Amino acid sequence: MEDTFDRAIRDNHPDTLAPARNDELDMLGINVNPSFQEIRVKLMRDFGCVSIGGRECMGMINPENSNEAVHLSHAMMDTWANDIFKKKPGVTVMKPPTRRPGFQFLPISNQPCQPPKYTADSVASTSQIPQHYSESPPPYPLPDFEDYLRFAKVGPEDHVTRELLDRHNIVEFESFFSPALDIPTLERLGFPYGAAVRLHDKAPLYRTELKKRKNPTFWS
Repeated sequence: MEDTFDRAIRDNHPDTLAPARNDELDMLGINVNPSFQEIRVKLMRDFGCVSIGGRECMGMINPENSNEAVHLSHAMMDTWANDIFKKKPGVTVMKPPTRRPGFQFLPISNQPCQPPKYTADSVASTSQIPQHYSESPPPYPLPDFEDYLRFAKVGPEDHVTRELLDRHNIVEFESFFSPALDIPTLERLGFPYGAAVRLHDKAPLYRTELKKRKNPTFWS
């Protein structure tokens, strides 16, 4: 109801709402778009596990200066994908929105291996990040996505769920840590409620399961 009311206000008085609220309304519409999801998945594949300063992080090394990098969070990935989707000037899959707070490249030696704080004032979707969410990347290399589907009890006979995963190019369990793929969004994409809950809520448990398997290439 609140979203509908605010959309009506924006339609009639475009400059009335705060910029952060405008971004939130935009994201509510964009995050169910398959094109947005494809961009978001590509960013996660390219920058979800990058060696920065000798540690694996979500981030990007400055292609013009290898001594600089920006550390990323899932919320920042959403913002970056949003700007690409909306064709913001100067933003591509290889150029983050450096004019936004927190996206500036900084000297690697001065950065902790974690993203800056990124609040709801700077990106709308962060208010929906689950409490169990962790910014630390999962242990790599990951098993096939099929291993996660078995863990989440999405069997081979669940053709509806599997076809939807293929259609929206959801191929990694880390995707379910993103606010852009919360349970209501999965339902809007057509996923049955039970499957949406399992896919979303099993992700942090699966991360723990991978560490328990004690593969020597996994992180402690």
